[in-house]
Order: sequence, then C-alpha cells, then structure tokens
Amino acid sequence: PLVDVITPNVDELQALSPNKNEQQAVESLPCEWVLLTTTDSSNDEIEHRLYHHAELLERYTYTKLPGDYHGSGCTLASSIAGLLALGVETRIACKRALDYTYQTLLNAKSIGKMQHHPNRQKP
Repeated sequence: PLVDVITPNVDELQALSPNKNEQQAVESLPCEWVLLTTTDSSNDEIEHRLYHHAELLERYTYTKLPGDYHGSGCTLASSIAGLLALGVETRIACKRALDYTYQTLLNAKSIGKMQHHPNRQKP
C-alpha cells in the first residue's frame, strides 16, 4: 500500500470493493485508515465515518448544504495530507480537515456551470 488514509464516498467504496457491505469493503482495502463520506447518498445530513484497521472509531455529522459542489473531496484529501505532513496525528488531522472543508463550502463561490467551488482563501 502506498497510502495511509483513503477518503472514498459510498459509491467509490463500492467500486473499490464490489458486492460487499460497508464493513467488508473497508476490511478489503489495503490501507490503515478509511474516512468514508455519505455525501452522495444522503439528503439532510452528511456523515463521515473514520475507520482504523477496519474498526469504526468516529462518526462526524454535518448538515448537507444546498446545491452542487466541485472540489470538496480534493480539499478534504489535501487538507488531511498537509496536516499529516506537519506531524498531526491521523485522527485529529481528519477532524480538522473535515471542519476546514466544511468552512470552505459554507463560503463557496459559484464560478460557473451551476456548481459551487470551495473558497480556500483566507478572509
């Protein structure tokens, strides 16, 4: 394995491990940490589930924002990677990155194609 953390949504997890339930799919992945998001499969709330060695450790819930967004997954993964590079423990890095990503979406900009893009600039 070349990664420590993978951040799939539900559809991506199924593509990586077809015909398996969530627990089986997470267990089949060759990485230590899995941060699963339900963004594409929920209406009112988004739940992120953090697994370590296929054991569910944390559930993080956020209100789903209206509209379509482009770049939220990249923002999340990049934030986690940056925090890990700074030496932040994985569990804490995931929570901080989730909070940061949510803030960028709360302040998102619409720059065309009816999608909102995370605002990663400091105010």
